[in-house]
Amino acid sequence: MSRTPVLAGALARTRRARRRPALAVAAVAAALAACSPAAGVASPQPSGPAGELRLGYFANVTHAPALVGVGRGLFAARLRAAGTPTLTTQVFNAGPAAIEAL
Repeated sequence: MSRTPVLAGALARTRRARRRPALAVAAVAAALAACSPAAGVASPQPSGPAGELRLGYFANVTHAPALVGVGRGLFAARLRAAGTPTLTTQVFNAGPAAIEAL
């Protein structure tokens, strides 16, 4: 029993039409599994306010918020109000020095 070309083409289209929703469901399931947290991994619990905040920045206009906040004492005042008593700043001249500090 041989199939005619028309019938064979119709069967192939029907198989593809059934396969697409299954592939879509599999893709969504894989995406949800990848985005879900790993089982058994506990998230760290905050232990209270930090005792020190270290802020590194470049001394140029691209880091103007840091220059103004540190220069006027805005950051230190807000941190004290939030319970973090110490602000330690470090000015970097270039990116490699900042990366090394990390």
